[in-house]
Amino acid sequence: HLVPHGLTAADYNRFIRHDVGIHQLIAAASVSARFVGAPEAEVIYRKEHQETEVQLALFWASNFLNKVILTNGAIGSFYSNRVFMYRVPERTVVRYVEFPATNYFPEADKQLAAETNLTEFIHQQWLRWDTNDTLIKDAKGLPLAEADAKKKIGEVVRTNQALLSARREAAQFGSDLMEMKPDPNKAENLEKLAAEKKFAVKATKPFDAISGLDEFEAPTNSASRLEETFQAAFRKAALALSNASPIRFTPIPGPQAVYVIALKGKVEPKTPPLEEISEKVTNDYKNFMAQDLARKAGMAFGTNVTNGLALKKSFEEICKAENVEVVNVPPFSEVTQSLTNFDARINVRLLQNLSRELEIGKASQFVPFSQEGGLVLYVNARPKLDDAKVQAALPESMGQLRFYRQNEAYQQWIRKQVELTKLSPPQRSETPTGAPK
Repeated sequence: HLVPHGLTAADYNRFIRHDVGIHQLIAAASVSARFVGAPEAEVIYRKEHQETEVQLALFWASNFLNKVILTNGAIGSFYSNRVFMYRVPERTVVRYVEFPATNYFPEADKQLAAETNLTEFIHQQWLRWDTNDTLIKDAKGLPLAEADAKKKIGEVVRTNQALLSARREAAQFGSDLMEMKPDPNKAENLEKLAAEKKFAVKATKPFDAISGLDEFEAPTNSASRLEETFQAAFRKAALALSNASPIRFTPIPGPQAVYVIALKGKVEPKTPPLEEISEKVTNDYKNFMAQDLARKAGMAFGTNVTNGLALKKSFEEICKAENVEVVNVPPFSEVTQSLTNFDARINVRLLQNLSRELEIGKASQFVPFSQEGGLVLYVNARPKLDDAKVQAALPESMGQLRFYRQNEAYQQWIRKQVELTKLSPPQRSETPTGAPK
């Protein structure tokens, strides 16, 4: 294994010595971190795993939409002050020849029929398939039976095999474009060659760097990630086309087809008049005003909660008086990563940060956490940890803490050594003329 890489036994021995030395340095530099006692580890474990029970008063902007009043001139003023938001940038339109996998299914079927181990290959793919992949799940999100899942995998194999043939023909089409006379670098050559070969030519709708390409919209299945990657590649290649270089001769592969593209034209940027986009502007205005109403209502409620709690009123009593819904949050601790069966729009990190400094029976001020809304958090309880569970988890926790401390100590030692030796990153120099790159 060494010779093909230009290495010798001496190189291997030197690597072993250096590797052992590095591990010895790690052990020596971090020896103090090993002395983590059970009392210290228990304190840290209890702090990290202490659960907190909180209640929320939520203020969603969507709940205030029906309270927005459209006054005379409000929409016009809103549009005038934000006209830059509605400017449509320059957009691109491209022609393309599509080589869909379905056209090559007969050829793929013949090739797959000659594969004697295809069944075993699909079986192995099924064994390795990610159970979270929606491709092998039914409409309800439940895993498919083995036979149905293998059928789906077989379809993917068939499509991929067909795409190989599609890419070959698309590549040949691109090569033929490059050979066209007198000038291969003309956009109209795509249509001319496609007509000769009896290929259909399609055109995209205008698109830019962010929006458009709806005709290639990702489906709601496991291929969506591939579709998104394809869209990004298609968009990048298309936007790079210009009058000087209007054709991309290299095919662009997609999950269901392969494409050769050429520039059709550019659509000049414009600012549409209010009359043309009045519905969108009106919706934007309503959402903006609803966000403002939600924020003001939340801030007023936050003040009322502080005053109410000082008067020994309960959080639920205050919410009921203000006609605000109380939401109970599943218990969480500092090590909680996510909350099950809870609104995904509310980040668990935010709840941890807000509750960390609050005593039981205290509430936070109103906190806007997105354009969608904000909240007031109330700490309801911090249940006592089960001592038996703490003691059972302590050995593993102590091992993890020692490992973390050792790594931290070693990194600090390394940084100190680098500082003492005054090492600096090597400076890049220009390659001398005539030297190999």
